[in-house]
Amino acid sequence: MIEAIAEHLAPRIQAVSQWPLQAVLYVPRLGRINARVRREQGAWSIDLEAQEDGTARWLSGVRQPCEDRLAVALGQPVSLQLSTVGRA
Repeated sequence: MIEAIAEHLAPRIQAVSQWPLQAVLYVPRLGRINARVRREQGAWSIDLEAQEDGTARWLSGVRQPCEDRLAVALGQPVSLQLSTVGRA
């Protein structure tokens, strides 16, 4: 499922020229994930906001591998932050 997130998100990031990018991902068995991407000095800042609590828990357990996979796909460091819809 980490691959699915990277495959959905990386091409969108690479195709955009205006920032921040806001996208909605629909990942099988995970549901809806809102993404907000900002470009920073030589790196990417990506906020993923899960619709479901279970998805947020899963993402928190795979945050580092997901961050690493996105960094490989984008060719630059990635800082990945996680939250759940409706939480501050």
